[in-house]
Amino acid sequence: MRKVLSKIAVWGMLIGIIVVIGYGTHLSYGYAREKAVYAATAMGFKDVKVLATHYVTASMHGCSDSDNVGFKLEGTNPAGQRIKMQACSGLVFKGVTIRF
Repeated sequence: MRKVLSKIAVWGMLIGIIVVIGYGTHLSYGYAREKAVYAATAMGFKDVKVLATHYVTASMHGCSDSDNVGFKLEGTNPAGQRIKMQACSGLVFKGVTIRF
């Protein structure tokens, strides 16, 4: 009986750790989205919209291997033209790179 309870406790802890890591990663991605829109706005773009989000495949969509998430953005540049761009970001400590 004790072995069964200890196995249940171990599995419970593992599931709990996975849930906490998953939730923390989800919050980081939300923060990265805000950073991406802010970076485009700081560059003078207005009406910035997120068209797509690439979590796992960021490097396949124009970002570097060190980026964890990529966003396809569209915004109006200071000349009044609508421009599509790619914003790439790491999870927490990396800034945002805007690519055209």
